[in-house]
Amino acid sequence: MKKSLINPKTNLLSRLNTIIPQVFLCFLSLLLFTSCSEEKIEQQNATWEKEFSNLVTIDFMSQLDDGTNLIYGDGQLFAVDIYGKTQWIKQPFQEMNLSYFKHTNLNQLVVGGTDVESNPHSVFIGLYSFDGNKIWTTKVVENSEDVWPIAVAEIPQNRYAIATIAYNGQIQWAFNIHILNNDGSIIDTVPITASESGSYVRDIWLTTNQKVFVQQVDKESLKHTIYLMEYDGTILFSKSYNSNLIDALLTNMYEDAHSYLLMGFKNEKGWAIRINKSGILEWDYEFYDGDGNRCEFISAISSVNKDGYTFVGKKVEDASHENIWLFSLNYEGVGDLTSSKYFKQTDKRTIGKCISTTSDKKYLIGGESQVVDKSIVDGYLSKVNPDGSMDQ
Repeated sequence: MKKSLINPKTNLLSRLNTIIPQVFLCFLSLLLFTSCSEEKIEQQNATWEKEFSNLVTIDFMSQLDDGTNLIYGDGQLFAVDIYGKTQWIKQPFQEMNLSYFKHTNLNQLVVGGTDVESNPHSVFIGLYSFDGNKIWTTKVVENSEDVWPIAVAEIPQNRYAIATIAYNGQIQWAFNIHILNNDGSIIDTVPITASESGSYVRDIWLTTNQKVFVQQVDKESLKHTIYLMEYDGTILFSKSYNSNLIDALLTNMYEDAHSYLLMGFKNEKGWAIRINKSGILEWDYEFYDGDGNRCEFISAISSVNKDGYTFVGKKVEDASHENIWLFSLNYEGVGDLTSSKYFKQTDKRTIGKCISTTSDKKYLIGGESQVVDKSIVDGYLSKVNPDGSMDQ
């Protein structure tokens, strides 16, 4: 038998000379990957703000499953990633002056609006894919001068609803809910009237479970009543709350599995009340601390997090200064207005109109910005930390 000509020691050294550089390269690659990952996470988590000179305002926002934010303003729909970079811009709503915008459970958009610059006008509801492609649009009211959309909703059985209001120049207004199939065909039109004689309907809000909140006012006593009803007219509850806040206009509503959060304003102060699904008042909150700190109007509420609710509103110092106010309440209705974040800008008028929670648990605020004493208004978008601060 022939002996191997390879020395075992030489063979071992040769292998080590091959393995050590490979291990070093792997270690170096791991360091580079970790560094890049940390840098990417840091960039992703960073706050930012930007203005859009091609927009006058940002009215609605919604978030897709991948964290992309859909932004709507001035007829344009565009996608912005978590870094603030615009991914695409489209103009899918050319025939509509869009007033309401909802993100459905199927990642579609149900919208409501009127003809663009048309009077008499028609009232539309439409269904679009998340990237702005039209699925259908339907006119629910045609050739009217006094009927306007006030809400849209996705309701059970894959149907949709749009609420309209008819102004007649008096205190009594006419409300209707138009119900449509998933192909855009109209199923029914439901009139919403006061449940008691001598009262009128002040406002309505559509829920996602085919119910409607109605705010009713007695003409003589001016007593306000809120009731929840089915679309067939069945009243589930009717409540007149002792809270001195509820006689103000109902401007916003949020619902979850256990309760409803109603929001409005009175005497230039924002307010919120939380009621359970039976209409029992759990708490109310007036956004005023008695020392001049107040939010005058609640524009929107963010996605609810584990700690409670986060709102965006506005504070008006004078005719030239309206600025964003971000604040939170826990589920018990406890919050400290003085510790809320007020975006005071002396040279600008900045208004927040919508808010959403980003995938990294921060807040995205959309609205408009205007330099004081200037007529030019730009769309405004900012990503802020949970406490409202911006990174230095």
